[in-house]
Amino acid sequence: MKMGHLLARKDTTTGKTVIQILRFAISAGLIGLLFHIVDIEKIWAQITGVHVPLFALACCLFLIGQVLSVVRWRWVICKHQDPPGVWYLNGVLHIGLFFNLFLPSTVGGDVIRAELSKTGTARRSDAYAAVMYDQLIAFLSVAAIGVAALGFGYVTIGWFEPAIAVAAFAFAAVGAVAWVALSSDHCKILLRMFARGPLEKILTHVDRLLALLRCCVKDNGLFLRTFTISVLVQVIGVNLVVACLAMSLSIDVPIWFHFIAVPIITIVTLVPISINGFGVREVSFILIYENVGVAADAAIALSFAWTAVLILFSLFGGLFFQFPALYRGLDPSHSGPPEKV
Repeated sequence: MKMGHLLARKDTTTGKTVIQILRFAISAGLIGLLFHIVDIEKIWAQITGVHVPLFALACCLFLIGQVLSVVRWRWVICKHQDPPGVWYLNGVLHIGLFFNLFLPSTVGGDVIRAELSKTGTARRSDAYAAVMYDQLIAFLSVAAIGVAALGFGYVTIGWFEPAIAVAAFAFAAVGAVAWVALSSDHCKILLRMFARGPLEKILTHVDRLLALLRCCVKDNGLFLRTFTISVLVQVIGVNLVVACLAMSLSIDVPIWFHFIAVPIITIVTLVPISINGFGVREVSFILIYENVGVAADAAIALSFAWTAVLILFSLFGGLFFQFPALYRGLDPSHSGPPEKV
């Protein structure tokens, strides 16, 4: 029996390693292909010619978006537990950004966020439910902005791209289905039907997690507050950031187009086929921004500039993770030793 467990564990580890290698190969292959077909010197010239004040403005807008994200997350945490301080959560949010960017998985940062924010709750599932609801609201706001901007572009100048429209509505439909599923009790009934034998303990934890999520979903006041602030996060901390980066690189694009392109690119890069969206992000920028006449080298430069902003702020997360006192010491409610992750 013990040998069987060891073999199963070995097979699982091997499978994960193969998947990571494939994802790395896809990222490296796409980046290599882009560098082969695009003039690297043009990309470098575009990047080195960046307008520094506009780049700095983009960073400031991103920081505002991070602060708003902390406020949204804290509102969700309040639903289940006594929330940590704002500065503490700010540190944890940046640590999550660091792990999302530098771990092979784009969800690693969410696990770290849940683990570091579980102070004040008797159950780990409370913290995970808060993070999952926070991410669901973020997903819904991204999809809503993309669909709204698509309609605005069609109404104002008659611009319409079927492929982009299908993608935007597909993402919106996924979010809506997830919301409806969590609002009903059907998932709970199915889980209890299969909660037998070796799966009983696991599915019991899943059932509690879904119950906490349903509690949040059914709170209309919480939804209105978090969805509103999530829209502000996307508008200020993402879409306007990319718009400023485009202007800093002298890329002439109608500002409303960023509200279509960026939400779609954001969601596409979450699909786990590459290492943290590298390669997929750059290809997405090329394919989407070519619809408004942006050259491939300029689109890649814009993608690199956006990635540079993410790396810059994720490095703050790495600093917080290495020196926990930087975010714990300034929060009187968390003056003890740092939690183990």
